[in-house]
Amino acid sequence: MEESQPTQPAEAAVGVPAQGNELLQVRGKGAPGCRHPLEGELVVGRKGHVQVEDKRCSARHLRIFQDEHGFFLEQLGMNVSFVNGLRLQQGDRRALRSGDEISLVNPSNPKSQKEIDQPPAVFIFRAGPSEALERRSLKRPLEETHLGGTLGVLAPDLTEEEIQESWDMRSVVLGKGSFSEVRLGVRVRDGRKHAVKVVSRRVFEKFQSSRKSRLSLVHEAELLKSLDHPHIVKCVEWFQTHSSLYLVMELVDGGDLLHNILSGGAFAEEDAQRLFRPICEAVAYLHEKEVVHRDLKPDNVLLTEKDRAKCLPKIADLGVAWKSAGSEDSRTLCGTPHYFAPEVINAKHGGYGKKVDVWSLGVVLYVLLSGTPPFEDEWLYEQIVQGKLGAFGQPEVRVRRRGVGASLSLREGSGAMPDDGGSQPAALHR
Repeated sequence: MEESQPTQPAEAAVGVPAQGNELLQVRGKGAPGCRHPLEGELVVGRKGHVQVEDKRCSARHLRIFQDEHGFFLEQLGMNVSFVNGLRLQQGDRRALRSGDEISLVNPSNPKSQKEIDQPPAVFIFRAGPSEALERRSLKRPLEETHLGGTLGVLAPDLTEEEIQESWDMRSVVLGKGSFSEVRLGVRVRDGRKHAVKVVSRRVFEKFQSSRKSRLSLVHEAELLKSLDHPHIVKCVEWFQTHSSLYLVMELVDGGDLLHNILSGGAFAEEDAQRLFRPICEAVAYLHEKEVVHRDLKPDNVLLTEKDRAKCLPKIADLGVAWKSAGSEDSRTLCGTPHYFAPEVINAKHGGYGKKVDVWSLGVVLYVLLSGTPPFEDEWLYEQIVQGKLGAFGQPEVRVRRRGVGASLSLREGSGAMPDDGGSQPAALHR
């Protein structure tokens, strides 16, 4: 591709570019029949893989590269480039989709006389078919009914098409919940990756009705936006369509604690202590804010990386968390049964408060050190209420190789709780 503005558009199997624009066709590393097969990166500039003769361009004006999530453009030169009319300065990055228009130095629709006299080099980007690279439409159909109440007031109401213009929602599913799915999302304007939680309004309302829950659809979004702790997943922004709520959250790359334990077994006591302390600090922060998580479990603890010697935890999924000024206000049976506190099981006979999180923390610590849950599936609720640890008796039977200190911590955290104590997460990591 020597000409910056060929007189005839280049043809390709995947499409024909707009009149007067060069087709920049890329199908990924090692793909046959490419105009410009991508090997690591593709540089456009006066001395790039794709050469332009315009002296206003840098020798390496921009580069296109690929990772496991798709194609991206990075502006390298001092003079700017434009993608679909959006200006990119040196160092800026942006996700690329098939059909994107890339113009160098000047926008493709010049307005000033100078821009008209000095037309830019313009390319149309095409990516060949690939499961990881296709632009995928969101699968949730629009509903005719409009969301009312606080949701319509507190978040912008967007169409699915408007979301697709700003977000490239990939097929990668990071996690699933009872009424939501967490997917990888790439912000189009800067190429940054986030975890995007998509909550179905229809499924949530069924949950709300069956549990007689007082939680609203926007509850988790509002709560996460009000929190700021290094070991709690941050919510960057949120928005809605007629059928779904979208929570844009920081992407935590190390997976969740449950899968780490399933693949690597129980944690060594030193690693468990280093990981468990910040989890307790995060729960203590929630309790200071009068927030009860109510669903603490290894699945809801994300790790910054898979290496146990380096990873840091971040508490996620506050979908059923409850914020209240009272200490014993909650009466809803929610959470995950193996991590229920006795107060949750007996919720009909009286409310429960923060100490249910401390019970769950004790169970999490038990699983960290033993690699197995403390209670058997059969007669689960009876074991929890009576404080019996399954068929194995006392916790040190399972974790005696971990040391006496670990056993003592487990007794404090997941033993039968007295009504007047056991409500401080700090007690678990002493």
